[in-house]
Amino acid sequence: MQTTATTLLSRIATLLRAKERLVFYAIALYALDAAAPLFTSWFADHKPLAKLLQNDNSPLWDMVAHPGIVIALVTVAYFGLVAWFRAGYIRSIVGAQHFGPRDDAQFGALFVVMAALAGLGDALGYAISRTGSSLSAATILLPLAALGLTLILQYTDYAVVITGVGPLPAARRSWSTVRANLSISVLVLIAIQLLAGFVLSTTADAASGSWRQVLPLVVIRVVAVGSVAFVGDVALISVYIDTIERGAVPASRH
Repeated sequence: MQTTATTLLSRIATLLRAKERLVFYAIALYALDAAAPLFTSWFADHKPLAKLLQNDNSPLWDMVAHPGIVIALVTVAYFGLVAWFRAGYIRSIVGAQHFGPRDDAQFGALFVVMAALAGLGDALGYAISRTGSSLSAATILLPLAALGLTLILQYTDYAVVITGVGPLPAARRSWSTVRANLSISVLVLIAIQLLAGFVLSTTADAASGSWRQVLPLVVIRVVAVGSVAFVGDVALISVYIDTIERGAVPASRH
């Protein structure tokens, strides 16, 4: 069964209207995403908040770069909380309200996926930063590789939660979903990257002064990026479910 672009867009719009209150769930999730690296970076370097907003490393990066029990505990707690509540968030989008995973296996799989994606992002970010500002093959190819990897894996967490598979099968199903829906997958990814990137860079550039002066920018950043993430999640989950219904990926682990 083929799905037209109009039908898919209608499905996305319907799901957005039905689940619009979950935007606050998405904003809270992004608040956690923003708070953890700010804390681990501050604990490592004690820089002002305005400087910390320019940092795009994950807590995992800070844990590796600055070994210590406090950062390690915060990092593990961060990935645990993200995995727990993101599982509940995805389950809430596709069904009734939830605040956690279905079971321990789903939690463990999503924990591994979240940590692995953060590690890959940090590794590619470090490689890109090492290329410098001069134009070369590396400065072109590495950002493209990072974008391509993000595209290939962008349905992985949905596959873990919706179809109940482990990290590696989820990555394979993500790639199958991308191949079956290449145009819309690319469009959604680029839209999210551009909108979120604009908010992040604008707030980082505008940040100056004490933490009281910077805090309103942090709030704006969290609300704006969380809202963008919600729309992106609804769009991609709609695509993933449509792909299951068309038989391009299995509906369950079997």
